[in-house]
Amino acid sequence: MPPDNMAEIIDFLRRLASMMAGGRNAEILLDAAGMIETLSRRAAAAERLYLEQEEDHTKSLELREIAELAADNLIAEVAALKAEFAESKQRAAAEISSLHAEIAGRDRQAETDRTAFAEERLRLQASADDAEARLAEVAASLEALRDPVKATEDSVAVVPIQSLQLAR
Repeated sequence: MPPDNMAEIIDFLRRLASMMAGGRNAEILLDAAGMIETLSRRAAAAERLYLEQEEDHTKSLELREIAELAADNLIAEVAALKAEFAESKQRAAAEISSLHAEIAGRDRQAETDRTAFAEERLRLQASADDAEARLAEVAASLEALRDPVKATEDSVAVVPIQSLQLAR
């Protein structure tokens, strides 16, 4: 009931009780007026509490909607970050495998170069050994040729041509 109507009823009951000469009916009317007054205050308090709770509920719903939107945005951001991470992981794996392949190729090339250098070193060593052997042969041949020249040097005399012509 509207508050003005309640106040009128309470006033009416109190006036009616005061008009009675006392007795049980007057007490009942006063008790009824007191109960109505108490109940109307409790009803008003309950209504205020209900309105406050309804307002809090409305705010809670608004905050919930905001939180759900924020959560949806965060979920979308997490999904995007996961996709970006997966893509980065794939790129890194591809780069690592290409680097492994490049390293393997370089290792094979280095081994091929090492083998070629070893073969070249062996060939040059053999060539050097052969050259030393030929040098030793040539030195021996030269020494053999020098020996008869030394033997003929003792029997040969060097005389100027004019002396030989005069002697003739």
